Amino acid sequence: DHDWYFDNETRYLEPAFSGVLSLGWNPSQSRWLAQWQHEQTLSNDTTMTLDWNDYSDSAVSADFKNATALTPYAHQGVDLSKPFLGSDAVVTVERWKIIDESRAASLKPYARQPGIKLSGSSYPSNFGAATWVADVSQFEKNLTPTQIATLNTTNGATANGWREALTLAYAAPFSIAGLQVAPGARVEMATYQLTTPGTGRQTAPNRLQPTTWIDVGTDLGGALGDSQWTHYLTPKMQWVYSPYTDQYQAPLFDTGMAAFGEGQLFKTSRFSGMDRSGDMNRLSASVATEWRNSTTGAAITGSVAQLVRLSPERTGLASDLNTTNQPQESPIFAKAKWAPSSVLSLALAFDWNTTLERAERQTVAVELTPNTNQRLFAEGTRTWASNVPQDTLLVSGFTPMAQRWGLAASIDYNVTDKQLQNSLIGIEYDSCCWNVRLLDKLNWMSEADNSVTNSLFIEFTLKGLGQNNSQVDALLSEHINGYNGRIYR
Repeated sequence: DHDWYFDNETRYLEPAFSGVLSLGWNPSQSRWLAQWQHEQTLSNDTTMTLDWNDYSDSAVSADFKNATALTPYAHQGVDLSKPFLGSDAVVTVERWKIIDESRAASLKPYARQPGIKLSGSSYPSNFGAATWVADVSQFEKNLTPTQIATLNTTNGATANGWREALTLAYAAPFSIAGLQVAPGARVEMATYQLTTPGTGRQTAPNRLQPTTWIDVGTDLGGALGDSQWTHYLTPKMQWVYSPYTDQYQAPLFDTGMAAFGEGQLFKTSRFSGMDRSGDMNRLSASVATEWRNSTTGAAITGSVAQLVRLSPERTGLASDLNTTNQPQESPIFAKAKWAPSSVLSLALAFDWNTTLERAERQTVAVELTPNTNQRLFAEGTRTWASNVPQDTLLVSGFTPMAQRWGLAASIDYNVTDKQLQNSLIGIEYDSCCWNVRLLDKLNWMSEADNSVTNSLFIEFTLKGLGQNNSQVDALLSEHINGYNGRIYR
């Protein structure tokens, strides 16, 4: 539907610099893309990193590989980094070019113009480690007077401002009675000088937020007598406390809240960035076990983990969250895996909501890996949304077919909606010096609408010129479990 178009990726590497230049042009759509990432070693241990992007429109991802995660704004910036006073110093100057003019001015991201950040760590002795991050930045949206006039002055859609922030942390792990104990503390400070902060809101807010935590764990087990089996049991517990402070006056220059999941159970902060410090009073616990045969490679592993909020967590991104419906307990995250050999494994996982007394997610996965260039993976998942189950099935794999020929495929099927999505089938031939691949990416909208949307990719690569991150590589690695470049390495 888009006719023929040109999409090029050029990589270069020299002792003092390296980079990637991507250019795309579709004449039939009057669509183009230009991206340049460049890293240059300068004198005095200084490194310059350039990230420059420009696009014809916000829909360029319909055609070009490197545009899969584009926003309505194109990032253009340069970083200068250098070791300084035992820290890594980074000076940043950047801007965001508006691509989609229909977007509201309040949604335009902030840019550092300029920004200076110092970060580092120190191990003054065998007992403990200190880390620090210091940041002084001016954040700008580069809005016109007309656009500034559209901002919601009541809620305070800040047009620009300065931020000075400092985070200091110290952790001091030690062992006692077979337990590994790791207490830690962190203090976060920030001050602001703002323009257009909003009606009745401060032009110079500041905050000071302490956080303390303690991790306790141990490793139990080892070799089982004279047998070839070993068994380990690893319990772990963490308590983290950070008091509540009103932070609504501060803007959100570069900060977001991490989506809660299993990976957040033992985190000591709920935010990325330096504009918020989340109040926390949490107790997290997990138990992991492992049985392993040193001769056959057989293994049985499992884990159970959960978090309990000892008090409601109120600080949100813009204002205090309504904690009425906030669950006190996280789901119970449970996983088990049985591998009778190094070739085959069966894995089970589920998240159990203790409040609703039902599973939120169930997964069954089978992996078969006879050798490094052959693999089959199948996974069935059931998730719940508003008490409605959704079933999906993913089957992917790759295998040699004949000498130097290979086949790779991924089938992603929504069983509930009877919909095929993001599925691939590819064939390749690999010689000593070059590689050619044909890949078809297809989506089957539904059983009622049996039309299939296709994207066909043909790629020829001279191995000395482009070994990694080609367009087909990226698609196969994203959708096929265990695929790491090519079937023949």
